[in-house]
Amino acid sequence: ARCDECYEYKMNGDVSDYAPTRQCVKKANSPDGYWTNTDKMCTRKECNVDQIPQENHLHYKVMHDTRKCNQTIDVECDCCYKINDEVISDTLQCLPAKFWDKELPTCVPITCSEPVAIENGSFKKVESDSACTCGTVHYECDA
Repeated sequence: ARCDECYEYKMNGDVSDYAPTRQCVKKANSPDGYWTNTDKMCTRKECNVDQIPQENHLHYKVMHDTRKCNQTIDVECDCCYKINDEVISDTLQCLPAKFWDKELPTCVPITCSEPVAIENGSFKKVESDSACTCGTVHYECDA
Protein backbone atom coordinates (compact mmCIF):
# COMPACT_ATOMS: atom_id res chain seq x y z
CA ALA A 1 0.00 0.00 0.00
CA ARG A 2 1.27 3.45 -0.84
CA CYS A 3 0.88 6.34 1.59
CA ASP A 4 -0.92 9.46 0.35
CA GLU A 5 1.26 12.24 -1.08
CA CYS A 6 1.77 14.09 2.20
CA TYR A 7 2.34 10.96 4.25
CA GLU A 8 5.17 8.50 4.74
CA TYR A 9 5.76 5.27 6.57
CA LYS A 10 8.39 5.33 9.32
CA MET A 11 9.75 2.30 11.11
CA ASN A 12 12.99 2.02 13.08
CA GLY A 13 14.30 5.24 11.55
CA ASP A 14 13.64 4.11 7.98
CA VAL A 15 11.29 6.19 5.82
CA SER A 16 9.32 5.01 2.82
CA ASP A 17 6.34 6.09 0.72
CA TYR A 18 5.07 2.52 0.98
CA ALA A 19 3.50 1.04 4.06
CA PRO A 20 4.18 -2.62 4.72
CA THR A 21 1.59 -5.26 4.11
CA ARG A 22 -0.42 -6.35 7.08
CA GLN A 23 -1.15 -10.02 7.40
CA CYS A 24 -3.55 -11.92 9.56
CA VAL A 25 -1.57 -14.70 11.18
CA LYS A 26 -2.56 -17.35 13.68
CA LYS A 27 -1.61 -16.78 17.31
CA ALA A 28 0.39 -19.62 18.82
CA ASN A 29 -1.73 -21.93 20.96
CA SER A 30 -4.90 -20.02 20.08
CA PRO A 31 -7.70 -20.35 17.54
CA ASP A 32 -7.55 -16.56 16.98
CA GLY A 33 -5.40 -14.58 14.62
CA TYR A 34 -3.79 -11.17 14.80
CA TRP A 35 -2.62 -8.51 12.38
CA THR A 36 1.09 -7.93 11.83
CA ASN A 37 2.63 -4.45 11.50
CA THR A 38 0.00 -2.81 13.67
CA ASP A 39 2.05 0.27 14.45
CA LYS A 40 0.94 3.60 12.99
CA MET A 41 1.07 3.13 9.24
CA CYS A 42 1.32 6.46 7.41
CA THR A 43 2.34 9.62 9.24
CA ARG A 44 2.20 13.20 7.98
CA LYS A 45 5.44 14.49 6.44
CA GLU A 46 7.06 17.54 8.02
CA CYS A 47 9.41 20.21 6.74
CA ASN A 48 12.41 21.06 8.84
CA VAL A 49 12.07 24.47 10.48
CA ASP A 50 15.78 24.28 11.27
CA GLN A 51 16.27 25.16 7.57
CA ILE A 52 15.02 28.63 8.53
CA PRO A 53 17.86 30.33 10.37
CA GLN A 54 16.85 32.41 13.38
CA GLU A 55 19.42 35.03 12.50
CA ASN A 56 19.85 37.92 10.12
CA HIS A 57 16.77 39.51 11.75
CA LEU A 58 14.45 36.85 10.27
CA HIS A 59 12.18 34.64 12.36
CA TYR A 60 9.09 32.56 11.83
CA LYS A 61 5.84 31.88 13.59
CA VAL A 62 5.12 28.18 13.94
CA MET A 63 1.58 27.40 14.95
CA HIS A 64 0.38 23.91 15.84
CA ASP A 65 1.11 21.55 12.90
CA THR A 66 2.16 24.37 10.55
CA ARG A 67 5.38 22.60 9.58
CA LYS A 68 3.43 19.63 8.24
CA CYS A 69 2.97 18.88 4.55
CA ASN A 70 0.82 21.44 2.67
CA GLN A 71 0.68 23.71 5.72
CA THR A 72 2.24 27.18 5.77
CA ILE A 73 4.34 29.25 8.14
CA ASP A 74 4.73 33.01 8.20
CA VAL A 75 8.16 34.56 8.34
CA GLU A 76 8.74 38.08 9.55
CA CYS A 77 11.59 40.44 10.27
CA ASP A 78 12.66 42.05 13.52
CA CYS A 79 11.73 45.65 14.27
CA CYS A 80 13.44 48.14 11.94
CA TYR A 81 13.79 45.46 9.26
CA LYS A 82 11.51 44.42 6.44
CA ILE A 83 11.28 41.53 4.01
CA ASN A 84 13.34 42.28 0.91
CA ASP A 85 11.16 44.08 -1.66
CA GLU A 86 11.95 41.41 -4.28
CA VAL A 87 10.06 38.82 -2.25
CA ILE A 88 6.41 38.44 -3.19
CA SER A 89 5.25 36.54 -0.12
CA ASP A 90 6.28 36.17 3.49
CA THR A 91 4.58 32.76 3.68
CA LEU A 92 6.34 29.45 3.11
CA GLN A 93 4.49 26.22 2.33
CA CYS A 94 5.76 22.75 3.21
CA LEU A 95 5.83 20.60 0.07
CA PRO A 96 5.36 16.81 -0.10
CA ALA A 97 9.11 16.49 -0.82
CA LYS A 98 9.65 17.96 2.71
CA PHE A 99 11.14 21.21 1.40
CA TRP A 100 9.73 24.73 1.59
CA ASP A 101 8.13 25.99 -1.63
CA LYS A 102 10.47 28.95 -2.09
CA GLU A 103 13.76 30.37 -0.97
CA LEU A 104 13.90 32.06 2.38
CA PRO A 105 13.36 35.78 2.24
CA THR A 106 16.00 38.14 3.57
CA CYS A 107 15.50 41.05 5.91
CA VAL A 108 16.81 44.49 5.02
CA PRO A 109 16.98 47.55 7.26
CA ILE A 110 14.13 50.06 7.15
CA THR A 111 15.52 53.45 6.27
CA CYS A 112 14.05 56.94 6.32
CA SER A 113 15.07 59.87 4.19
CA GLU A 114 17.06 62.65 5.82
CA PRO A 115 14.88 64.60 8.29
CA VAL A 116 13.40 67.87 7.08
CA ALA A 117 15.24 70.98 8.25
CA ILE A 118 13.16 73.57 10.08
CA GLU A 119 13.39 77.32 9.87
CA ASN A 120 15.07 78.91 12.91
CA GLY A 121 16.07 75.57 14.30
CA SER A 122 18.11 72.45 13.86
CA PHE A 123 17.99 68.75 14.54
CA LYS A 124 20.35 66.06 15.64
CA LYS A 125 20.08 62.31 15.49
CA VAL A 126 19.88 60.66 18.89
CA GLU A 127 19.94 57.12 20.16
CA SER A 128 16.44 55.73 20.46
CA ASP A 129 15.28 54.36 23.78
CA SER A 130 12.51 52.39 22.08
CA ALA A 131 13.25 48.85 20.97
CA CYS A 132 11.22 49.27 17.81
CA THR A 133 12.11 52.76 16.64
CA CYS A 134 14.31 52.77 13.57
CA GLY A 135 15.72 56.24 14.12
CA THR A 136 15.11 59.33 16.20
CA VAL A 137 15.91 63.02 15.70
CA HIS A 138 15.63 65.77 18.26
CA TYR A 139 14.63 69.23 16.99
CA GLU A 140 15.71 72.41 18.75
CA CYS A 141 14.78 76.02 18.09
CA ASP A 142 17.53 78.60 17.69
CA ALA A 143 18.14 80.82 20.70
